[in-house]
Amino acid sequence: MIYRFLLKWLIRKCKSKKKKRSKFLALLERNVVANMSLQYRQMTLFAPTNQAFQRYNGEMDDSLVLFHISNLATTLTNLDNSISSELDGNPPLWITRRRDAMHDDIYVNNAKVDISRSYQAVNRNGKLQVLHVIDQVLQPLLPLGPSSVSSPVYNPNAYQFLEHSDVFNIDQHRLRY
Repeated sequence: MIYRFLLKWLIRKCKSKKKKRSKFLALLERNVVANMSLQYRQMTLFAPTNQAFQRYNGEMDDSLVLFHISNLATTLTNLDNSISSELDGNPPLWITRRRDAMHDDIYVNNAKVDISRSYQAVNRNGKLQVLHVIDQVLQPLLPLGPSSVSSPVYNPNAYQFLEHSDVFNIDQHRLRY
C-alpha cells in the first residue's frame, strides 16, 4: 500500500477545488509499480486534474499512470527537454518552455503545467518526490494489435512515424502524405 505520509500528501495536493477525490490518485493507488516507487524511489508525478480526466476519451487502464511518472525527481527549474516515463519502454515526456514578457509556460507533451501547483515531499527513505499538476491527461503512443502486448512501447522518430503510422493507435486521426 502507498506509504501513509505520501498518500495524505497526494490526496491534499491532487484534490480539485471542489474537494473531490482525484481520479489520478485512484489510478496511482491501483498500480503496483507506482506504489513501490512512492515508497522506495525518487520520482516526478505529472498529475492531471479531474477536469482533464473528464475531457479524456482514451483508455483508462492501470498502466496509464506510469506515463505520468518519471523515476527522477525533477523540479520545474530543472526540467530539461525531455524526461523518461515509467511506462514500458520508457518513452520520453517532451518538455517545452514558452517564455516571453507575459508568460513563463511549461508544457509536458501537450499538457500545460500549472506552475503555481508544483509540490515536493521526501519519502521515508529520504528520496525526493515532486508533483506537478497538469491540465490534460498524457496519452502514450502505443502500437495497435496483439504486438502491443508482447513488445515494449515504440518511440519512432518523425520519419518512422510517417512510414508506419498505420501500426499506431492514433484514435480517429489518419495521416495522408
